[in-house]
Amino acid sequence: MRQFRIGHRTLEETAPELQAVLEQGYERRQRPLCLCREPPVRCTFPSRWSDLVNRNAFVGARP
Repeated sequence: MRQFRIGHRTLEETAPELQAVLEQGYERRQRPLCLCREPPVRCTFPSRWSDLVNRNAFVGARP
């Protein structure tokens, strides 16, 4: 399961609060980091979690 770091929080992709944390991060201009790789990969910033999943919006990462 993928994990993301947004600001000081680390969340799994299934976390119910992920959408709210993404929205807060968007407002604060905090880009999510995908922890699937070392070093973590910066993601393009979706305004909605479904955009990240549906469009595979990762920068530098492969699905």
